[in-house]
Amino acid sequence: MKAKVVIPGYACEINLYEDYPLAFAWSSKELEKLLECLEDDGLIEYEEDQVYGIYNDVDPEPIKFKNRKRRSKYRMSIHSDVTQCSFHITRKGWAASTIAKSDNKGFIAIDFNDSMDSTIKTIEDSIIETGYKPMVIKDKDYPETVMEKAFGEIRKSMFIIVDITNLRPSVFYEAGFARGIGKPVFYVCSQSFRDELKEGNKELEFYSKQYKIRFYKNFLDLRKDVITIIEANFPIINKE
Repeated sequence: MKAKVVIPGYACEINLYEDYPLAFAWSSKELEKLLECLEDDGLIEYEEDQVYGIYNDVDPEPIKFKNRKRRSKYRMSIHSDVTQCSFHITRKGWAASTIAKSDNKGFIAIDFNDSMDSTIKTIEDSIIETGYKPMVIKDKDYPETVMEKAFGEIRKSMFIIVDITNLRPSVFYEAGFARGIGKPVFYVCSQSFRDELKEGNKELEFYSKQYKIRFYKNFLDLRKDVITIIEANFPIINKE
């Protein structure tokens, strides 16, 4: 919910049939149960008369949230075309989200080609210089698959630095996952790689050009870009 509303006091609109992947739920029914648990714990409060649906001539089942002062006249059915709930995060909820906030990590999504080793090192050093911890999963062994580990680390990271040099599909996959769960994503790319594409009458993928991409000519440029990105968007951490 915090990914959908970042300012206290504003309501969070949840579409049970569309938003359940954001909660890593298998279905709308699981999301409904998760919301009920959050209510039971006092982390969210239901906004009265803000549950509604469009029905297909069926006898719907009620949404059962325990701590409502009164039931809404609207009911939900699995056959509904649209069902939304409106909640706001309580003071207790904001406090809990602060405690459980992302680690002070910056995840690096990048091609793991050996030619990119110096680039990885530059991004890592730049993140460290701002007081954050870099997370890159190259050449490390984990009990889960590499992609599962990547998704877990992305969830725990404050931000994602995405180097689209070489247009590695897995890099875009990680960037898309990060954006889907509301993580800040920042794109960089080697200017020399862009020039190579142009020489071959090619260009960056259409969808990647919809976002701001910082093109670096050398490692000094890259360092400045990464540091500027972090310091412009996140609190400065005491590095002592």
